[in-house]
Amino acid sequence: MDDFLARVLGQMKSKAGRELVEKELRHHLNESSKAYKKAGYTEEEASAKAVQDMGDPDDLGLKMNRLHRPVMDWPLLIVAGLLLAISMLPVFLVKNEIGGIMTYQWLSLFASSIVLVGCMLFPYEKLLSWWKIWLAMGMGILLLTLMPIFSLTVNGKVYFSPLGGTMDMMVVNFLLLLGWIGYLLIAKRKPLPLTILLVWLPVMFLTFLTHYIAAFAYFSLSLFTYFLKSSKQREKITFLLVNVCLLVIAVTFYISIAPQHQIDRVLGWLRTEQYSSSFGYIPFINQDLLQHSVFFGRGSSQFAQTMVELRYNTDLVLLFLIHEIGWVPALSILALFVYAIVRFVRTSRRTPDLKGSVLVIGATTLIVVPLMMGVFMNIGWLPIIKHSVPMLSFGIGQQMYYSGLIGIILNVYRHQYVVIDRGLKGAGTKAP
Repeated sequence: MDDFLARVLGQMKSKAGRELVEKELRHHLNESSKAYKKAGYTEEEASAKAVQDMGDPDDLGLKMNRLHRPVMDWPLLIVAGLLLAISMLPVFLVKNEIGGIMTYQWLSLFASSIVLVGCMLFPYEKLLSWWKIWLAMGMGILLLTLMPIFSLTVNGKVYFSPLGGTMDMMVVNFLLLLGWIGYLLIAKRKPLPLTILLVWLPVMFLTFLTHYIAAFAYFSLSLFTYFLKSSKQREKITFLLVNVCLLVIAVTFYISIAPQHQIDRVLGWLRTEQYSSSFGYIPFINQDLLQHSVFFGRGSSQFAQTMVELRYNTDLVLLFLIHEIGWVPALSILALFVYAIVRFVRTSRRTPDLKGSVLVIGATTLIVVPLMMGVFMNIGWLPIIKHSVPMLSFGIGQQMYYSGLIGIILNVYRHQYVVIDRGLKGAGTKAP
């Protein structure tokens, strides 16, 4: 049996695939050998018959090499590359370069590509095994950001700033994603109070630092992934009820202490004409840009260049694109996002490994929630806050963050046929 397995595994290139095939073939050989022994064969004869039934080891090894190998989701990789390339479009549309932003955006594109490839190649199971480290790092950064010495406030938002620069707090969600999924699926003990604490501590810290979209995205991923992981209906109901109650309390409390300028911003969004000279000015520009946009080509609004000069195209980049290139090209860009999301869900459903499946859903949530909020703000369905549409905006931190999330999803797809721990989703999968 050992000689047979050695010849089979010698034809395989993937280390993880070899481990999986060895485990499965050894189990099959042992079961077959037991059956022959029950039929009256000696142990040596039974082993020989079991090996003989498997056929030629070299042919079997080549077949297993084709089945159990890392595979690439080329359509998703191409879409990710297109979205990164499209992130250069707003820069090219700006008539006058602002502060060397073109050079900065090329650097962002290069760094994001490296992050995407790195997250795609490094085995995700290894990343999740370090969940305590990621959780500690994410919580540590949030705690340090609460201290003035390690923080910097820009346009009302507090950023982590240890060496003079600023780090987008969305990056913390990447660390929390790996930490939270690892905790859910690897930790032996998960008492409900600790689980609730791991949900709400980051949410409260991010909210206090005025990173509302990041807080809502992490809260959403916590709920979705917990429901996917848990198989007990009672646990799900208890978890949901506790979080809903805490959410109602938190929202009520925040509304009661919200700063006046935030209330005025909401009023400016609701009553644009009444507040057109103050908090309704940007919503008024939004409406004008949308009304004067065309299907193809540049619209006729007089405010387009004003928005560029005020750097509002960073947060309202989709609105800027709609006016500058037309509704059809802008909606085509959104169609790329929709296609990517469909690929994300497909990857989660197809992978046999529970950890990989839940990790993909968590990463997808961290992309979909900011995307929907960004689109709704750009078309005037939500009040405008400091938030950018994923993959389209200026800023190296956000580009690297979303590239890392897509890289993680590509990672799971890549290893779906070579996973060792098939989790709770059952064994067996079709070849690509």
